[in-house]
Amino acid sequence: MKETEIVELFALIRLDFPYFEHSDERVQHWYRLMVDLPFEEACRNFVEHVRTSDREPKPANIIRADRLLAQNQDMLRLEAADHISNIDRWASSDASPPDGFWESTRKRIRGEQT
Repeated sequence: MKETEIVELFALIRLDFPYFEHSDERVQHWYRLMVDLPFEEACRNFVEHVRTSDREPKPANIIRADRLLAQNQDMLRLEAADHISNIDRWASSDASPPDGFWESTRKRIRGEQT
């Protein structure tokens, strides 16, 4: 997002929150936080914030974790696929579990120290 778009966003915010501070320092601060956030997404997030809250928005309300969540979900999908391939590989091998595996598992289930 550009600095001029932050100013535009602040004007939009002031429509619903007339006492919203819009100092140069605040513009700079929000710009540093939102430089990689597309303006359209920030506007959508603000509209969603207004629909669900009567409080003045903070940067986190505009940035939202949805994008980070999506990135995290992608990482989790990759890890799950890797784990599933390991399970398939382990199921197809005739190797026994390592020594002490079952005893260690029983202790963890019981909450004992291993």
